[in-house]
Amino acid sequence: MKTPIYKKIVPWLLALLVALFLMACSKRDLTSNLITLYNSNLEKTMQFSPLDTMFVQLEGLGPDKYYTVEVLDPNNQRITKMVAKTDGEGKIGVTPLWYDVGLKKAGVGHPQPYVDTSAGLEVRAFNIHVVSDDGETDFKQPFYIFYNTSDVGNQPQPIVSSCDASGNIVNAFEETGSKEADGVTVSALTKVYVKAERIPLAIDGTPVNFVDVYVLPFNGDILADGTSLTSDAITQIMHQSVSADPGNSSNTKKLDPVLLWDMNATPQLINPTDRNSTYRIVLDVNRNGKYDKGYDVNSDGLTDKYIDGVDGNGVVGFIVQNTPANDVFVQIKDGTGPTANQVNVLLENVANDTRTLYFNMDNIMTGNATVRLYVVDSAALADGAAIPADVRAGGFSTATVSPQSGIRLLPYIANAALITTQAGQAISYTAALTGDEEFDIVVDANSNGLYDEGADYFLADAITIKDATVTLNTYSDSGAAQETRFFNETGSSAKTTVYIKFAVTGSYHDIYVLKARDWSTGDPLSRFVLKKNLDVTAGSIYALWNLNTEYQVKNPKANNNTYDIIVDMNDNGTYQPGTDLITSVVINNTTVSDPPNCYYANIASGGIFTYNYSTWQMDYDYRDTFIANGLDTKYAPYYGVNYGIKAIWNPYIKYSQGTTTPDSTSVYYGTSVDVYIVNADTFVLGAGAALDDTRDVTGRHKTLPIQYGCQNGLGQQNIWDAPMTPGAYHVIVDVDRDGAITEGVDIIDGVNRAGTTIVDDANVVGFTVQ
Repeated sequence: MKTPIYKKIVPWLLALLVALFLMACSKRDLTSNLITLYNSNLEKTMQFSPLDTMFVQLEGLGPDKYYTVEVLDPNNQRITKMVAKTDGEGKIGVTPLWYDVGLKKAGVGHPQPYVDTSAGLEVRAFNIHVVSDDGETDFKQPFYIFYNTSDVGNQPQPIVSSCDASGNIVNAFEETGSKEADGVTVSALTKVYVKAERIPLAIDGTPVNFVDVYVLPFNGDILADGTSLTSDAITQIMHQSVSADPGNSSNTKKLDPVLLWDMNATPQLINPTDRNSTYRIVLDVNRNGKYDKGYDVNSDGLTDKYIDGVDGNGVVGFIVQNTPANDVFVQIKDGTGPTANQVNVLLENVANDTRTLYFNMDNIMTGNATVRLYVVDSAALADGAAIPADVRAGGFSTATVSPQSGIRLLPYIANAALITTQAGQAISYTAALTGDEEFDIVVDANSNGLYDEGADYFLADAITIKDATVTLNTYSDSGAAQETRFFNETGSSAKTTVYIKFAVTGSYHDIYVLKARDWSTGDPLSRFVLKKNLDVTAGSIYALWNLNTEYQVKNPKANNNTYDIIVDMNDNGTYQPGTDLITSVVINNTTVSDPPNCYYANIASGGIFTYNYSTWQMDYDYRDTFIANGLDTKYAPYYGVNYGIKAIWNPYIKYSQGTTTPDSTSVYYGTSVDVYIVNADTFVLGAGAALDDTRDVTGRHKTLPIQYGCQNGLGQQNIWDAPMTPGAYHVIVDVDRDGAITEGVDIIDGVNRAGTTIVDDANVVGFTVQ
């Protein structure tokens, strides 16, 4: 039996009418009074293209209330979400809600997240779901994704993405010189590839057979129509052939993966910072050297006929991470156990210093199982020169190189015996000193006895051997029974008070504690850290310096772990050798103040971005200090952005091998993180430290979406509305959302604007409010 012709036509016609209806709706502003959606051009819309960024703005909600805002897929499964607080007018400002719209999780046939733009896909309906903490508000609003188009005249926006050589979407690459885990193989992520889909067949009647591609620094803004691409390009590739794309649509073309930027060639990028690690890619379809967004054909405020494509419009396209490739991380310790102190100082061969120092080094670029360690007199080394003779009794020593493991990214050396001042060992140094001596360490990676620049490692003044001759003795106990010149940092359980005992009598004199230096006759004693006036009487004992209650030293390093104590016997405020008494003490770096092994990056921002076009440097307005009323922060009422501290982060430091796991319940990729603000004076940063709303100074942590791969958070959503309470604070991004600090995973703003982290200086905090 033949099917009547009208039964064939009607279903087809209904489908067509539905598609046309959805397309028509999507081109009109149907956003409700509560939700406004924007694309990456900040155009109000209900229609999105794959890999676009969806921004959301809400108003008409309850004032000063917390809401969860989710993206739900057509099967009602959550893709991504945020938790934010409305302002006093019931608004939540414009913020990214779904990065990389339409990106799917890895699955069968797709080892990496991917976007499906096959010709069989058309309009898909998704929902924004808004629910308040108190349950009084709970509603949904639809939006649509257009995967492709069969309308030649529509000219959808090209889909552009950074990728690897195989076409897998990647948006976190690695700096010049980066290696794989073996320390030898060049990292594949030092090469940025680009691919593109939905390239139009023609522009204004001119066939598109070739395209140009540019890399521009990301300047934190929407790329303006007409922007020159040639003046600010970091690099570019020209005249790239495009081909038909039958898998997407017979009316579009594609650019297969092509190398765009090899960071081991030109230009190179070494040790990127938050100012020069973010980039965007522009596909110049009409090859005129400028960015052409396209045309708004029907004057509805939306672009209808696109021309060029952008990866990184409004949000970062890709980042380049600072890896260990061009850095050396060395620790010298006085033991091998978990409680060993970091310290690089020994006393010359005397009975009260029987310690051995051990060498630890992360990120050694070698495939060899062992390396040679040299301890040599301080001197400059030329490339290819013979390494000077080792000062130790047995000459150079051999250290075992362990393969990458855990949160270590590259091969490393652990607990290699380095030097002792006690006799009888191959690593002994027993020379009698007439003054302090400093020695260099050379790591001979290929064990050939030559210094090969670029392969070997030279550590200047890495070890100090101190002259044991002093005119003032120090002790760790009030009875002066335990003579020592080594004490423990602030907060340690023992040896945190420096006692002195006088062997001479001279009435009251000023006693100074100063940072160690080479002293000459007449040098002023004015730059002291501690000063006391004490009765200098033979046999008298004083607690000179309590490191817990007086001048504090936390996490001391080789450049700040030694202090001189001078008794000004003639009270003239200057150093007089032979008259004044002098000694020095070394402060051990114990484990008491060690921060967790996490990413440390600036997060707290005022939100007022600036871009220096002459240096290609971006300033995300990270601050060390905020004013309590917040009036110096970004305020954009049209977009619902109010005064207060914003959370903006770019984890440009590659710290671990771990990757962020999507937390969506959908087949689509989406990841959110929890953001906490904690009091730096009362919250103890440590591995496993609990995170919950009682520890957040605002009383409620925030949940924000992040970008795939690079984990960027670039929204302008406040994490602390003005006014803020004066004090010192850290921001913690709980990446795995487990309610605790996880080493190698979470991000902490324990960094000042100069880039000094709490690891380098324990007094550093994320920000202060005044």
